[in-house]
Amino acid sequence: MTSLEEYLAYIFSYKYLIYSVLFSAFLGVQIFSKVPHILITSMLSSSTTLHGIILIGGITVVGNSTKEEDVLFMILGFLAILMGTINIVGGLLLTDRLLVRYKKKKSTKN
Repeated sequence: MTSLEEYLAYIFSYKYLIYSVLFSAFLGVQIFSKVPHILITSMLSSSTTLHGIILIGGITVVGNSTKEEDVLFMILGFLAILMGTINIVGGLLLTDRLLVRYKKKKSTKN
């Protein structure tokens, strides 16, 4: 069984990653909470924004996981990158579909 000191040492060794994730989440909330609701499309929805932050965090985690003991972090980072990318691409495809629907149709008058 591991002691509290070992847990704290483990957390302390990754403190910069924890700080960057917390700062990214705070910054994302502050930026997108200032956008008026009428301008928010599916591309700017909170889910897509959150997955953008998760994507950046996943890339950071996978990039810093160089030890053999970091296999769990590499797997979780890969899953974060995969799911974040799927959500972002899906949001962009949905936005494109909505924009095509509301595009003005050309007049066919002779």
